[in-house]
Amino acid sequence: MISHIIHEADGVKYVDYHGISGIKASFSTRIGGVSNSPYDSLNLGLHTDDQSKSVLKNREIFGKTIGMPYQRWITVQQVHGMEIVSVDRDFAGKGVTNLDNVIPCADGILTNEEVIPLVTFYADCVPIYLFDEIERVISLVHSGWKGTVGRISANAVKMLLQEGCKLNNIKAIIGPSIGQCCYEVDRPVIGKFKESFSSWEKLFKPIDEKHALLDLWSANFTVLRESGIEPPNIYSTNLCTCCHEELFYSYRRDKGKTGRMAAAIMLEPGDPK
Repeated sequence: MISHIIHEADGVKYVDYHGISGIKASFSTRIGGVSNSPYDSLNLGLHTDDQSKSVLKNREIFGKTIGMPYQRWITVQQVHGMEIVSVDRDFAGKGVTNLDNVIPCADGILTNEEVIPLVTFYADCVPIYLFDEIERVISLVHSGWKGTVGRISANAVKMLLQEGCKLNNIKAIIGPSIGQCCYEVDRPVIGKFKESFSSWEKLFKPIDEKHALLDLWSANFTVLRESGIEPPNIYSTNLCTCCHEELFYSYRRDKGKTGRMAAAIMLEPGDPK
């Protein structure tokens, strides 16, 4: 049974996922780094206006704390698209120390190789961890409202199946992100969900004729469920990044001037099969 705790080690707080065999999965908070306000303190985003030396130190700190050395991270240039890249150890270090060699134009990563941390960055969008503990394949997906409408996590499920995974063995974690409590959207966004989801009305709480509160957690649960993953195999963290200012950065709450958290997943060494 998957569960999570907010763990602290050496002053670094992070969301740690338990109940997964042979796989590490974590999500950072804003606590435990060296960055100054408004990026205080564990900002992991090189694409912010924070000092790059501070971000690199934060990446080193977080990687060491969770047992995923930052030198081996694989990152992508997130563009709110639907592209998912399959990677191996030759990609280790891409985008880690600068953005010149980041894997371009992708919002998802997949691998079946050990000790290769997949890492994506967030300040309200939804991280989705997908994995098969039997076939030992992992994927990490960045899903904002555009990725959710485009069903990027369904693309990841298809790629897992192509890697030999079976639907009843695939599990998913919906990580911390902005909750329905805080995520107000307008009519154009509502219209996109109406086109993509038959049960779209269940995803919204109306505010007025032009605005509503959107439930990205339920929307992504629906995408995963309609992709064939059984509900018991889908775990939602239910932590709102906008509500919990003491723990998380939030693009919406902080009006864009903020840091980034990281989602990270890695196959541990040694085949448990």
